[in-house]
Amino acid sequence: GWSGEGEQAPGMNWHSFENKQILGEVEVEEDGSASFYVPAGKHVYFQLLDKDKKMIQSMRSGVSLMPGEINGCIGCHEDRLNAVPVRGKRSQALSQKPKQLIPWMGKEPHKFSFVEEVQPILDKYCLKCHDFDRKNREKLVLAGDKNPFFNAAYVNLYVSGAVRLIGGGPASIQQAYSWGSHVSKLSQVIENKHQGVQLSSKEKEVLYTWMDLNGVYYPIYESSF
Repeated sequence: GWSGEGEQAPGMNWHSFENKQILGEVEVEEDGSASFYVPAGKHVYFQLLDKDKKMIQSMRSGVSLMPGEINGCIGCHEDRLNAVPVRGKRSQALSQKPKQLIPWMGKEPHKFSFVEEVQPILDKYCLKCHDFDRKNREKLVLAGDKNPFFNAAYVNLYVSGAVRLIGGGPASIQQAYSWGSHVSKLSQVIENKHQGVQLSSKEKEVLYTWMDLNGVYYPIYESSF
C-alpha cells in the first residue's frame, strides 16, 4: 500500500501498478506538433524526451483507440469535448501524413523488465563494489538476489533515494523535470562516471528509460522472475 494512493497484491512494482511496453518513438516537429500511428486496443501514454532520451514530461494516465479511430490532444487538463482553436495555419504535423513509430533501440515492442534490461548493467559495472558485505552493512547492495517480491538492487535503489519516481501518486500535477531521470541521483552517478565507470550511450539510455517508466520491475502480471 502507498499512503492512500492505492493497494495491490501481489506487487507489480515498488510504486507503480502497471507493466510498461515501449511501442516506439517519433520526432516532434519544429512547431512542437506530432502526428503518428499507434496500435489499436492498447492503453497508450506519451512522454516528451530531450536529445539525450531523458524525460522532460510524461502523461500519467493514458488513452486507447479503436481500429481506424483518429484522436487529438489539446492539453491534458482541457475539456475533452473541445477542439483545437483555429488560428489560420495548420500545424506542421497535420500538414503531412502521420508517421510510423520508430522502434526503441531497434527492438520490436516488448514489455520492460528490470531483471532483463537493468540488472545486467548493474552486474557488469557495479557488483564488484556493491555486492553483499558482512563487514559493511551500510553498503548500497546492487546484487540480483531476490526477496519474496523483488530483487536486492531494485529495492535498494528506491530505499536509498537513488531514484525519484512518483508511480501511483501523488495525485497533484507534477511539473516538467520534477521526477524521473533528470532529477534522480542515479543519473548524476552515471554522468559523473562514478569510480571511473563509463557506460555506453545504449546502457545510459536503458537506465534513463527505466527511471522514466516509473521504475517498473515485472514485465507481465503473472510473472515471477
